[in-house]
Amino acid sequence: MADIPDTDTKHRDEEDNHIIFNVEKRRVYIFCKINRDATLEMQSLLDEFKENDIGKNNNEPVTVVLNTEGGSAFQGLAIYDLLKSCGFKLKTIVLGEVASAGVVIFLAGDERLMHKNAAIHFHATALQFEKPKDRLERSERDILQAEIEIVTPK
Repeated sequence: MADIPDTDTKHRDEEDNHIIFNVEKRRVYIFCKINRDATLEMQSLLDEFKENDIGKNNNEPVTVVLNTEGGSAFQGLAIYDLLKSCGFKLKTIVLGEVASAGVVIFLAGDERLMHKNAAIHFHATALQFEKPKDRLERSERDILQAEIEIVTPK
């Protein structure tokens, strides 16, 4: 009888949560959940790319291949900012599925490509208002009431 692979998702997620890269080929593979560790790894590898380019006149783009279910919106935005400010021309490629925070990273590319059978999934954000003016006025009232409660002695 064949061994059944370990299906403990916590353990598997911890092992698989890495960004892989090849400095010589100028390629980055994001096949992990987008979280703080992914952001730190991205910063570290961009630093390594820059060190490798010192003294070289390399105009080749850095290619970022994505296949991710997404993750933290704020960490996706952080990676987007890192990529846009790194000084390299970027090519982003969707392979398989890119969802949620991964879509933001995909949009960082100067050139954006998708494989034939790739899919992009995006969902609404948590900060939606049906009637923005009413919601903002209610928020303002809540803030003012909170300030009054804090300032006014009981």
